[in-house]
Amino acid sequence: MITPPPQGNGHYDTSAPLSNWKIEGGAATREECEQTRTLLSGRATKQGRASDIEAVQDARCVPQDDPALQGKGAQ
Repeated sequence: MITPPPQGNGHYDTSAPLSNWKIEGGAATREECEQTRTLLSGRATKQGRASDIEAVQDARCVPQDDPALQGKGAQ
């Protein structure tokens, strides 16, 4: 799972190349990644931190060998 880089305005840059996104953790399958995303979203909502909520909502599940993570492919 990866999250977009923060911007100076407190939001996240979802248009940034994936190679600039932060790798938050790995999962064996897309389903596990989505389950982790759901869990983190619930925690962020419960804690009420808007920036954490936004980061998790914008997170993506991509394979670690995705060329876009190395800046070699298109987003």
